[in-house]
Amino acid sequence: MLELDFEIFLGAHTHRVGDRHDVEMGRAFLVDQWNWTRQAMREVRFAPSVAEPGNLCAAQSVCFNRIAATAALAPTVTAKVLAHRAGRHI
Repeated sequence: MLELDFEIFLGAHTHRVGDRHDVEMGRAFLVDQWNWTRQAMREVRFAPSVAEPGNLCAAQSVCFNRIAATAALAPTVTAKVLAHRAGRHI
């Protein structure tokens, strides 16, 4: 999407109009979350067989719940997400 030339972004929620900077920031946050989660997943044993076969949402939910349940990891990922929302990048 960022390869397109645009000034105004109107996503699925029409009450939230943004611009290119908003899209860039949203993408950066998504990439950060992905990387934080990948790091945490390396420390959490995940068996895809515990989720419904072929259901990516269920598999992600199981994995995220395991990360959240791991006391050493949950505060790290949660703190990063909350700090990002507050405008402080860790």
